[in-house]
Amino acid sequence: MAGQVRLEVDGPIATITNDHDEKHNAFDDEMDLQLFEILGELRQMPELRAVIWRGEGRSFSSGRDVGSIGTVKVELSHHELMRRGHRGVQQLWDLDAPVIVACKG
Repeated sequence: MAGQVRLEVDGPIATITNDHDEKHNAFDDEMDLQLFEILGELRQMPELRAVIWRGEGRSFSSGRDVGSIGTVKVELSHHELMRRGHRGVQQLWDLDAPVIVACKG
């Protein structure tokens, strides 16, 4: 089963949850796109006061799901994939609300 990234909003507080527990929340391409979409949604919420980013299960994230690399035919070049990733992550820095990472350890 592919992982997912979920968004819950409770008033001015948003919670992002990495949910790929069986892979220690390692990110695959699908999760990247889900996260980038969520960050785009959050940028459109002027009432937002804080974002909590957490991981389901034992790990916040173990990084990249290396088992998923090369399993999907992608029409983008390596350079285009890197640019997409950088643009997506840049949305974190563009949020007006602080992002609190809730991790164990």
